[in-house]
This record gives sequence, C-alpha cells and structure tokens, in this order.
Amino acid sequence: MNRLLIVLLLSPLLCSAQTTIDTLHWRSNRRLQLSDFHALVQPGLGGSEFHYQIGYEVRPTSLWSQPVIESFCLMFRNLSWISETARNERTLMYNQLLFDLVEVHARQMKAKLIDLGIDKQFKQKAKQIEYLTNSGVRGRSQPIPERNRRGRRHTGTGTLAA
Repeated sequence: MNRLLIVLLLSPLLCSAQTTIDTLHWRSNRRLQLSDFHALVQPGLGGSEFHYQIGYEVRPTSLWSQPVIESFCLMFRNLSWISETARNERTLMYNQLLFDLVEVHARQMKAKLIDLGIDKQFKQKAKQIEYLTNSGVRGRSQPIPERNRRGRRHTGTGTLAA
C-alpha cells in the first residue's frame, strides 16, 4: 500500500520530465544562426536537415466582429541539424531561404483562410487548407524522383534536407 502511495505521489514528477520542444518562430528581423540547429547530425543524410511546421490560429475579437486569423511558421530547433563539414555561411543561407519560403506559404495559407469566411464548415475546410499547404511545401521543396515525374506529385514528411 505504501509503495502504491509513493508511486502516485511521484507520478506527476515523472510526467513533467518530458522533452521540451524547442521552436523558433519566423520573424523578418531574425536570421537563422548555426546555434539554432540543436539536433544530433544524422550521418549519410546530407549536409543539413530543416524541420518546420506551418499552422494557424483563430482568435475571437468581439461578439459583433469577425475573428482574427493568424498563420505561423516555425522551426523545430531540436530536430534540425547541420553537419560539421557543412557548417558554413552557404548552408546557413540555404536553410534561411527554406525558412523564408515556408513563411511565404504560411502567408498564402492565411489569405486562403480569410477568403474562406467563418461559418459552420470553417474548421473542417481550414484543416484541409492547412494539410494541403504543408504537403504542397514539402512536395515542391524536395527533388521529385524520376519514377514520380509523370503526373504524380511527391510529398515529403515535414523535413527539408540539403
């Protein structure tokens, strides 16, 4: 009985020991730095890997006005890496360009969400737009394998590799 009580008392402490997600939101006045890439290098996968997410949020304003729709683009620093041999300004500029392009897609998604209008179907339609935006960014950012070049679009997993 005492052991069960100790386990129950310690369980909140064990649950709070989870890994934190280290993200960086895109900002026009903040450029990527080598120190933003925290993950361990994955050998054989190229010079760098950039993990990102595009999303949106809807915030109510008042009862009589439309809610505010905001989009965001963020980098997962604890998943992104640059190898030792590629730790140079060129690789950093390449990853910054990827981050900037993903932000452009986030803004395009926001425009589509605003055009959608708020109604009973908004959440379902918005999730579809978000999914298509994320898969579209991944599909255009990676080279299309030869076998997929005939009319099929290749989509990735949320990772952009150099």
